[in-house]
Amino acid sequence: MFTVTHPFHPLYGQQFEILNYRHNWGDYRVIFYETPDHVRSLPAVWTSLVPPDPSVLLAAGRAPFQVMDLLALAQLVQRLEERKEDAECQANFAGSVKEIMPDFLILSGGFAEGKSESLRIFGIFFS
Repeated sequence: MFTVTHPFHPLYGQQFEILNYRHNWGDYRVIFYETPDHVRSLPAVWTSLVPPDPSVLLAAGRAPFQVMDLLALAQLVQRLEERKEDAECQANFAGSVKEIMPDFLILSGGFAEGKSESLRIFGIFFS
C-alpha cells in the first residue's frame, strides 16, 4: 500500500495497492489500479514510497521552488527565446533583401532622345 502525498494531486491522501514499481519515462513510477478497471501511474516521488525531499522539509512551505528547478526553467526559457529569435530572423529575411536588377539585363539608349533601343543580355547586344 502507498499514499499519494503530492499536495496538489486530485488523489492526495488516498491509499492504493501497488501493481508495479518501475523506472519509466526518466523516473521511478508506481503503477496501480485507480478503479478495478483503470490502471494508472504516478511518479514515485509523489507517493509515500519515496521519502520527502529534505529541501522541501527544511523550507516548510516558505520556498515553493527549488534552485535546481529554477535553473532548469531558466535554461528552457533561454532556449525558447533563441528559437523565437531564429524564427523571427528567418521570417524577416525576405523583407530585408533589397531589390537588385540583374547585371545581364541592361537596356541602353532611349526613345526620348530618338535613339534606337538596344538590349544586352549576357553580353550580346540586340537592336
